[in-house]
Amino acid sequence: MKNFIYIFILILLSCVRNSTLYNFDSYLSCSDTLAAEKLESELFTTEYPKLHDAGTRLIATSELKHGFIQLIDKQSGKVITSMGNIGRGPDEMISPTGQHFNRYTNKLYISDNYLKKLFIYKIINDSIELIDKQNIPADFFLNRLKSINDTLFVAINYYPHQSIHLLNNKWDTINKVSYKSFDNPEITQYENNKRDNIMMDVMPGKNLIIIADSDMPLIKAYSYHNNQLKLVWEKMLDEPSYLVKNGWREIQDNQRNGFINMSVTDDYIYLLSTGKTYGEWIQAFSSTGKGIEYQYLMVFDYKGTHLKSIYLRNPMYNLTVTSNNNNIHGINFEGDKILRYSLNNVK
Repeated sequence: MKNFIYIFILILLSCVRNSTLYNFDSYLSCSDTLAAEKLESELFTTEYPKLHDAGTRLIATSELKHGFIQLIDKQSGKVITSMGNIGRGPDEMISPTGQHFNRYTNKLYISDNYLKKLFIYKIINDSIELIDKQNIPADFFLNRLKSINDTLFVAINYYPHQSIHLLNNKWDTINKVSYKSFDNPEITQYENNKRDNIMMDVMPGKNLIIIADSDMPLIKAYSYHNNQLKLVWEKMLDEPSYLVKNGWREIQDNQRNGFINMSVTDDYIYLLSTGKTYGEWIQAFSSTGKGIEYQYLMVFDYKGTHLKSIYLRNPMYNLTVTSNNNNIHGINFEGDKILRYSLNNVK
């Protein structure tokens, strides 16, 4: 009887501890509700283009269309010019997967894993011009690439080791660390065929690399002082709920969804969340075709402290935040309209 009571108390304490450690609903308590302004944009008709803040302009990039780079007027949303072709001709790409605009250098970087090349563009007046091409090592599979400056890059390499690489401009790996969500020895397959479950951005002013998971609400920050990568902090917003089958991690229906997209400025981290569980997301998507009719924008500082959450009436697949933190621009789930949210009056 005493043993039974002791075990019951341990279970009770465990439940209390977990409810204190993981309180996802607290992140859904919103300080404001915002509606978006829809800009008269003429974007790609393909799904899920990426959007990049470029000062007085926006840049939209896609992977599937001719003219897959678009320079856009930020106020009106109208396309100023487009360039870039899919194909095997001079300066054409086959698989433009890694796409990043560095607002500090005014350069757009697009890596092609099939051609093993990096294409570098720069905004010059009302045009985007190709200024350089570089070869990528044949054994390196770049799916996420960010430019810290002209001589230092960070990339996520999914296969075969799921690692973050710090690279010089000759594509030598200076340092690398694993970014695996769990150190579970039973998980031997790391979803090598699932390239998009991790997103990444950089905060050069803080020497930080931020990654977020789209499968689970997990955020991590790595520093790169003295060319050494080091985990600084990590946050799991909900208690992990998964099974391991044949070496694969299988997320359960009661697991809260990860993040849809992320953007960072010098001081803040902005994350889009559905607030739903995996099961709710699948059910909503199968019934509406979209999956969500609203979103939560979660804001953290560079130390990982949650500052606020904002309820967004118009959901976005992609977002980018202005450097002064005044406005957010994003692309709707149909991929054809730019949405703008003003943060000027947000508490």
